[in-house]
Amino acid sequence: MAIDIVVTQSFACEPEIVLNTLSEHQHLDRFFNASFTVLPSHAHYTRRQVSMLGYRFIERVEQVDPFTLNYHIEGDGPVNHHRASINVTPSETGCLLVYSIHCQAKWWQPSWLLQAIIRHDLTQALHKLKELCDAC
Repeated sequence: MAIDIVVTQSFACEPEIVLNTLSEHQHLDRFFNASFTVLPSHAHYTRRQVSMLGYRFIERVEQVDPFTLNYHIEGDGPVNHHRASINVTPSETGCLLVYSIHCQAKWWQPSWLLQAIIRHDLTQALHKLKELCDAC
């Protein structure tokens, strides 16, 4: 079953600060409950190995434009067909981040539970990101 999650977070800083912070792949564990290792780059995208909850998988990250990061899991991961988009747009008071995730639960995963866990973890991560970025 398909899972679509959209979480928004406002920031009191410039969009570049948020995207630059999210581009510090080796330090993403400050926000997310996972560890990240940057792998050798290919062309115009970055690859990182993610370890979380006993899973180890590779994400391919691309900066599509100055305000957008997209990534997806290469090969097998904790969910099927995982894709995410992070879009940061300027506002009068700073910027607004929209984080969208699309994935499919594995046959044995209750999709409602997986969606709740992902939404909770993502919301917590964005609150931590806001605290750091708005302090700059």
